[in-house]
Amino acid sequence: MNNGQSSISNNQMFDNYIIVILNKVKNLLWSETECRMYLSSLNKLFIVCCLLFISVATAQVYPVQVTPQLVPPYSFRLSDYKTATNEKMILNLLLTDVQESGRQVRLKMYMEGQGLHIQTLDFVAGASPILLDGGINLRLTNLELQPYFELTNLVGISPAQYGQPLPEGKYDICFEVYDMLSGKRISKKSCATMFLLLNDPPFLNVPGRGDLVTAQNPQNIVFNWTPRHFNAPSVQYEFTLKELWDTGIDPQAAFMASPPLYQTTTFATTLLYGPADIQLLEGKTYAWQVRAFTGDGGTSTSLFRNNGQSEVYHFTYTANCSAPMYVLSEAKNSRTVRITWQNGTHLRYQLQYRKKGYGEKDWFEFWTQNSEVTIQNLEAGQTYEFRVGGECTPQAGLAYSAVHEFTMPTEEEMAYYNCGMPPEVEIDNQDPLPNLEANEVFTAGDFPITVKWVDDHGGGRFSGWGFMTVPYLADTKIRVEFKNIKINTDHQMVEGMVETSYDANWSGIVYVDEFIQDISHLLTELFSQKEELLEQLSDADGFEEQQGIISQINNLEVTIGQQIDQIPNKENLPQELQDELESLKQEGSIVSSSELTPQEIETLSNADTKRRERIKEIAAIAEDGLRNKDFKIDYCDSIVKFDKHNEIIKECNKLKLRYKKEDSTATKTVQMKLRVIPNDEAKDLFFPSKDSWKSVKYNEDWEVDFDSIPSGEYLAELKVNDTIYKHEFRMQKECTSGYCCEVCGRDLTVTLAKLKKIFEDSESEYLTTNTATIFTKALKDGGFTTCKQHAHFFSQIILECNNFKDFEEGYWFKLLNIYDTFGRQTGNDTQETIYSQSFWDDEKYINYISSNKCPHRYIKKPEDTTSTKYKTSTDKITKSRGSLSISFPKSFSKSKDSTAVYNLKRINSEANGENLFNLVYKNKNGNNKDGDGWKYKGRGIIQLTGRENYRNASTKANATYGTIFDWETNPEQLATDTESIIYSATSWFLNNFKPISTLDNMISYQVTKKVNTASDKKEQRKQNYDRLISDIKLYKCDKK
Repeated sequence: MNNGQSSISNNQMFDNYIIVILNKVKNLLWSETECRMYLSSLNKLFIVCCLLFISVATAQVYPVQVTPQLVPPYSFRLSDYKTATNEKMILNLLLTDVQESGRQVRLKMYMEGQGLHIQTLDFVAGASPILLDGGINLRLTNLELQPYFELTNLVGISPAQYGQPLPEGKYDICFEVYDMLSGKRISKKSCATMFLLLNDPPFLNVPGRGDLVTAQNPQNIVFNWTPRHFNAPSVQYEFTLKELWDTGIDPQAAFMASPPLYQTTTFATTLLYGPADIQLLEGKTYAWQVRAFTGDGGTSTSLFRNNGQSEVYHFTYTANCSAPMYVLSEAKNSRTVRITWQNGTHLRYQLQYRKKGYGEKDWFEFWTQNSEVTIQNLEAGQTYEFRVGGECTPQAGLAYSAVHEFTMPTEEEMAYYNCGMPPEVEIDNQDPLPNLEANEVFTAGDFPITVKWVDDHGGGRFSGWGFMTVPYLADTKIRVEFKNIKINTDHQMVEGMVETSYDANWSGIVYVDEFIQDISHLLTELFSQKEELLEQLSDADGFEEQQGIISQINNLEVTIGQQIDQIPNKENLPQELQDELESLKQEGSIVSSSELTPQEIETLSNADTKRRERIKEIAAIAEDGLRNKDFKIDYCDSIVKFDKHNEIIKECNKLKLRYKKEDSTATKTVQMKLRVIPNDEAKDLFFPSKDSWKSVKYNEDWEVDFDSIPSGEYLAELKVNDTIYKHEFRMQKECTSGYCCEVCGRDLTVTLAKLKKIFEDSESEYLTTNTATIFTKALKDGGFTTCKQHAHFFSQIILECNNFKDFEEGYWFKLLNIYDTFGRQTGNDTQETIYSQSFWDDEKYINYISSNKCPHRYIKKPEDTTSTKYKTSTDKITKSRGSLSISFPKSFSKSKDSTAVYNLKRINSEANGENLFNLVYKNKNGNNKDGDGWKYKGRGIIQLTGRENYRNASTKANATYGTIFDWETNPEQLATDTESIIYSATSWFLNNFKPISTLDNMISYQVTKKVNTASDKKEQRKQNYDRLISDIKLYKCDKK
C-alpha cells in the first residue's frame, strides 16, 4: 500500500471512531462497561491520530522543486562546464510557498555513470548565495554554477580523470537543495540523463593517398572530404596543407614535423585551392588533413574521436602526368566485367575496384601495362566502384581517373556490347529496305549505326561503313564496317555482321567535324548535368544536404575543366581569349560556409548560364579556325562562315569550294561532293551527283552555279585518303515577310509545312493553314522575335499536347504514375491522402491497369466467389515522400489458393478522374471551390491548370491581342477553340518569362523547370529542342 492509500484508510478509521464517541455522548446513563468502552475508544482515537500524522509526514511534498536540463551537444569533460562561455546546462529552482521570500539555500550535485560516483562537497567554495522567492522560478546555468564543477569542490574523481574525456555511455547529473540555516534537505533528488557518444572524424576523398595531381595553369585543386558526425551541430572544418620536406620518412611523421603551408576554416566539405592561394611547386610532395570541431570555445573537438583530426593524405604535384582517359566498363556476363581505357604515355596502370559504399582500405588492385583488365568472380546485380591510375615515373605515384561505377547484370539481364553479335530477338519483318543513304541510322542488335558511306547491292543488302556510339563514353563515335548485310523496312539488320574497325590508337574516329561536335556535345551534357544539380541544390533540405550536392558539382567542374582543355585548336586562340577561357574554367566551383538561399542559388544558376554561353562562343572561334585551316568555301569571292554561326548568304550565282593545301607538285587532287537540303518539301540535290565525286586539284576552285537552287541547308563533303571532312552552311534569301529572327534573319513565319515538321508524324485534324496563321499572329504579336524563343516554345508544347493531338488532361492514371505525378504536391493534404493504404484500396480514384508488372486495380473479398481469384506477389513496390511511405504488391497472379483474396475489377469511369483531380488540385493555383480541380484541369497546348492560371492567361491575352476571352468562366474553350488553345499558351509564356527575351539565355532544362515544376519528362523536352535546332534545323540560330 502506498502513502496515499494509507492516508485515506486512516482518515476513514478516524471518522468511524468519532461517530462511535458521539453516539455514546448522547446517552447520559453510562454503565461501567460502557465507560470502559469509552476509554478504550479514546485510546484507539489517540493511536489513529498518531498514525495519521505519521502518514502525512511520509507523503510530504518538498517546498522546493528542482528541474535540471542538459543542453546538447553534451560535453565529454567536466571541466568544460566550468570554462564554457555558452549554456551547457540549465537548473530551474521553484519555491512553492508563495507567501515565503528570501529563503537562502545551497545545492549539492551528483554525477553517476560508467563506474563513476562524483559529488560536490557540502559547502562549495566560491559558490554565490542562492535566494528563493515563493512562486518565482530561478533559472541557473553552468555559467552561474561554475564553482560546482571545480575539481577542488568535487569528490569521487581524480585530477587525471578530471582533465580527460569521460568514457562513452550513460550518465545522470542530479541536484538536491538544502536549507542554508537548518541544513535540512528541502527538495527531492532530481536528475537529468545524457548519453555520451563520440563522432568519427571526416573521411578524406580527393586527392587520395599517394595520388599524383597534375599541375594546371592557373592553379586549380579540389579537396573533398565526407563528414561522419551524427550528433554534433554547426560543425566546422580546419583544413591544413603542408609541404613534406623529408620524403624519406613516413608521410604521417613528415606531416607532424612540417609547418603549415596553408590553413583555413570552412563549413563546407569541399575546398577549392585556386590561383589566389600559395602556389604549389611541381615535383614537390604535399600532405593535407581536416580537423572537425563544433566551434563552441573549449569544447571544440571534445565530441570527436582523435581530437576531430582525419587521416593524413599525401600527393605529389606534377606537371606532366595526366590521369588515364576514356575509362569504360563492359559487362561480359553476370560475373565478369572488362575495364578499358585509352593508352597513354604511362609506364604502367593500376586498376582499383571495390563494392560501392566501402572505404578507402577496401580497394582490390590490379597492375598491368596494357590498357584493359578483365575482372572475374564478381557478384551478379552488385554495384561496384572503380578507377584507373597511371604511373608516369617509376615509384613516383599514380594519377587516378575519377571514380566510376558499374552494376553487374543479373542472370536475367545479361548485357553485352559486342555490336558484331546478331540480335537475339526474333525479327518478324523481313521486307527488304529499298534504299539506304548516308546519315541514315539502322540498328544492329541493340546498337544504332549511323551510316556515312553505303553501297546499295539491291534487295535490301548494303555494304559500307559508319559509326556506333560507345556506351559510357560521352557519345564518342567509333568507326564500324559492314558487308552485304540485309536491312528491313524498319531499319533493322536481319542478316550479316557489323564489325568495329578501330585500333589501339583510337584512330577510328575519322570525322574532324564530328570530333569537334563531340566535344561541344559533351560540354553541353556536362553543363546540363550541372543545371540538374543546381535544381537539386534548391530543393535540398538543410546545410549538410546542400554540401553533399555542392561536392558533386565541384567534382563535375573538374571534368568540365578537362573537356575545356580538349577544345580543338584552343592553343591557337589569341592570348586574351586563352586567358579568358582559363578564367571561365575556374569560375564554376562553389564554396559556401552557410546554407544557400533560393535567391543565391538562382544567381549562381544565371551566372553559370552566361559563363556556359561564353565558353561556347570562344570554343566556336577555336573550332572555326580548325575547320578553315585547309578547306575553304568561298561565295562571291568572300569566305562564308558556316556551322556554328550560319551566316546569311544573300543572292549570288556562284559558290566556290577549294581545298587549300601546300603541294609543290601541284598535281595532287581531292574528291568533293556537295549536297543541298532544301527548306521545303523538295528532294535533296547532289553535285556533281548522288553517286559520284568531283576531282579537284589542290588550291583550285570548284565552282557550282546556284541560279536555280532554292534556299536550304548545304553539306559540303571533302574526301582525302578515305577520311571525310564535312562542313555545313546555309544559303538563305533575305527575309521579306516582316517577321524575321532578329539574330540571324531567318523567316519566323509559321507555315503548315513547318508545323508538320515540328509536330512530326502528327495526324491531328487541327493542323491546318488557319492554325499556322494563328500561331504566326500569336508569336509575332506576343514578341517572340528569335529562333531560340520559337524552339523553346514548340519543344515544350510538343510534349504537353501529345504532338498537337490532346488538348485536355487525361484522367486515366496508372497507380504508379499517380505517385510519380502528384506525390510531390505541397500546399494541401494530397500527400497524406495518397500515401495511405486507404487510397490504394479506394475504388473512387484509380482506373484499371492491364499490366502484370505493376499494380492492377483489384478489390479485396470478391462478392462473386466463382470468379477468378488473384494472389499477390511477395515483392513489394514502395513509394515514399519525406516521412510518408506506402507499399503495395508488385504483381498479381491467378491462383486457386484459398489465401488468394483479390478479384480483378475493371474501372473505366470519368467520375474517378474527377475525384482524383479534385483531390490533387485542391487549393492549388487559385482553386478555392469544390470541384475546381476538375473544372480547371490541364487544357490547351501548354496544359494550363488552375483557376488562377486560367484567369491570368485571359487577362494577358486580352491585353496583348485585343481579344475578349474569359477562360475562367469558359474553361472548356481551351480544349475546343483553336484561338484559345494557342493564345492561352503564348500568354502563359509571356506571364512566366518576363521579358520573353530571357528565353535566349536559357537551356531546355531551365525552361522545363518553369513549365513543369516536377521537371516531368525533361529529357524528352530537351530532345524536342535539339531536334528543332539540330536535326531538322528549323531554328538553328547560334550567332549573336
